[in-house]
Amino acid sequence: TEMSAELVAETLACLALSYGYDGQLDLAIATMRKALAAVDSKNVDEREFKVALVSLSMAVLLNTAGQTDEAAERMKPALAVLKEQLPETDARCLEAKLTMAEIYQSQGEIGLAIELLEEANRTCEETKGRSSPVTLRTLNRLAECYRLQGRYDEAVSTHQESLTRCLEVFSPENRLSQILRKNLGITCQEAGRTNEAIQAFTPLAALYIGNGQWETAVDVLTRLIDMQSEQIKGIDPTPLTLNASATDIQNRTEQLNLVDACCDHLNELAYCYSTLNQWPKAIALYAQALEIQSKFYGDADSVAQSIRPLLANAYFAVRRPQDAQRILEDHIRFANVEKDSQNLHSSFLHVASASLWQGDASAALRQLDAY
Repeated sequence: TEMSAELVAETLACLALSYGYDGQLDLAIATMRKALAAVDSKNVDEREFKVALVSLSMAVLLNTAGQTDEAAERMKPALAVLKEQLPETDARCLEAKLTMAEIYQSQGEIGLAIELLEEANRTCEETKGRSSPVTLRTLNRLAECYRLQGRYDEAVSTHQESLTRCLEVFSPENRLSQILRKNLGITCQEAGRTNEAIQAFTPLAALYIGNGQWETAVDVLTRLIDMQSEQIKGIDPTPLTLNASATDIQNRTEQLNLVDACCDHLNELAYCYSTLNQWPKAIALYAQALEIQSKFYGDADSVAQSIRPLLANAYFAVRRPQDAQRILEDHIRFANVEKDSQNLHSSFLHVASASLWQGDASAALRQLDAY
């Protein structure tokens, strides 16, 4: 009762935003309505302007809650007031444009969103700098809107520009760098620009795995494998003859590089799933990698041999010792004793364990004797 209407409104608006940051959107919106009612009073100086500022915060909350129609209804008059009473370079005017653009995007009004984002981007570059986080996020959203409109060339070039600027001031490990790189990859993939998409996703997958971000790595690796599986689908596994030309050798090298990259990513995705205890998926991926590697390089290939114990361990994890034993026996059969002695010894022991698991002590003794 002792506070002015203006101070009540300001306090309620701050409280509402705090609820919003805490994820309590319903309570945040209800509190912001009280703030609007308090500020929309004859006793408040510059009432129209202050109502517009509170409406801006209200629109952000409503849009976050998926109430886009009311968000647009609140935001349109607020944006008009702020554009009229504030210079274009004012941070509040810029925030209002970005909020309205986000609402338009949520409503599917992509053309209107692009108009505001292009305008906001010019302001950001002038006032915040070409490589500021606000400018980079605005460029990213602009590129996403181009993508939604099917303007892929503009979308890709805008994403590339935002990522290039970002890497001038931030490390590749920076969260914003990761977001921009992933969006570039998604846009290139959707546009059918496979090589550019793979180039964007590959370092990102390695980064996610290195950071233990398994679920995020799964998404990126799945995209990579989908594209690379298509690339290698038509490659003939037959080795070149001794009289192959230099051009044939170069082409074959490029083809095998594609095969190697696909197998690497299959193994990495299998590892992610095994870390997440999703063993059936890990088994399918290890088996697929083993099949491809053996098809192009032979059963005794060193990479194929390195996959077999991983596949066997996955079979053990789901209590399929017979399958594990079969894979390990293949590993023993194809092993080069001199070059692969350590893995070979390990396979003998695991095969013996599989026999014991199945209750065949005699077979286990024979395998231990061989070891």
